Amino acid sequence: MGVASVVQKQAQQVAKVTARQMDITFHIDTDFQTVRLADQQNTAKLIKEIPTHVTPKDDAACVVNLGAVRVFNAATHGPVPDAAAGPDDAPSGVALSTVVTTDTENDGFYDQVSHQLIALQEWIRQQQAASK
Repeated sequence: MGVASVVQKQAQQVAKVTARQMDITFHIDTDFQTVRLADQQNTAKLIKEIPTHVTPKDDAACVVNLGAVRVFNAATHGPVPDAAAGPDDAPSGVALSTVVTTDTENDGFYDQVSHQLIALQEWIRQQQAASK
């Protein structure tokens, strides 16, 4: 077997592996995008339901204090400005429905990130198997 035929055989093998890797990427991404869209739709559906479960009357009856808002903001790693609003037990002016909406949005985002990580792990497994 000559050098040219060995190089040609190696090039064919590389092309075959590369095509398989591209196919894996396409399918993993397509599956993930489907799941991501479902997560987004579920989150939107839940947000539309919030007014049914947290009414204006509930908003008026529930005082979300500044301490709760500070803890919530710290837990979400968002920028927390120094508040001159008052002590932790003072009313924040944030409605319960806003808290529920924000939490629902965050949970939907975390679902997407979780599914993205699962897809990435599967992509790595399949890429490793394809290159053997």
